Amino acid sequence: MSSDVYKDFLIQARVNEGLVLYLKDECSKECFFKWIFVAIYYSALHYFNAFLSFKGHPLPESHFNNKYNLGDVELARDKFYTQKNDITHGAGADYSQLFQWGFDVRYKPYQAALINEKTLDVAINFLEGIKLTTFNEIGCMPEMEKGKIEIKQVSKDYLSKTYNKYIQLVNN
Repeated sequence: MSSDVYKDFLIQARVNEGLVLYLKDECSKECFFKWIFVAIYYSALHYFNAFLSFKGHPLPESHFNNKYNLGDVELARDKFYTQKNDITHGAGADYSQLFQWGFDVRYKPYQAALINEKTLDVAINFLEGIKLTTFNEIGCMPEMEKGKIEIKQVSKDYLSKTYNKYIQLVNN
């Protein structure tokens, strides 16, 4: 795997996040509202893969443990955290919950029936925590410029503001 493959994952995560924003703005009252949770999970998955590839960890081959390796859910619980730039945050539990909501929408409609707009607000906040963890560790982030996604260095000021906003939302 090339050393810059994490950038491809960041770009795909941002593309998926664009779909989340589109669905939220245009389709939140439609019958397929719950599919926003699937797009949120896949955005989180690509941010996590960017994080793992940047750190040199092998990417998981499935969502669940098997006799050969950890699945992405378990790996996130073990590895998906940051402790630098005066930011300490673990994103593993948030990642796990986003996986579960996306799984429920796809395979368990009786569970997905419990998902609502308040759940969407929580899911989007979880995605923000995942982005914060990823950007803090990698030191760069995807930004949309003139219809194209560019990888830009992330400032410590941006990270600090995002972290403080995230903490306030969690505490409310």
